[in-house]
Amino acid sequence: MLKRNQVLLNDWLVDIIKNMSKKYDLSFSEVIRVFLCLQIGKMSSYAYPDLDFKYVINKTKRIIKKKNSKEPLSTEELRTAISELYFETRKAAEMWHEKEKEAKKEKKKSK
Repeated sequence: MLKRNQVLLNDWLVDIIKNMSKKYDLSFSEVIRVFLCLQIGKMSSYAYPDLDFKYVINKTKRIIKKKNSKEPLSTEELRTAISELYFETRKAAEMWHEKEKEAKKEKKKSK
């Protein structure tokens, strides 16, 4: 389910998102969601290296390279990749949250 939120962005970010939106034929909001998911996944694996997000990053790289090489990128292929990104990001965020809770418990125990 999607919730409406207001986000204030710098002009240069708006330009980047608009360009990506046109290039990949996605809505402005969807490009923001994709960027957020990519960053959340990367940050979770930085915080806890055992939370592996490399599969999604590598798949994203392949999509970008394919699009930049002028190879045909089907709508279905892009939608599937975005769907996997959302799923893997949610999984990574949930595991990150669990690890944060565990770390908090350990910290309390050690006091």
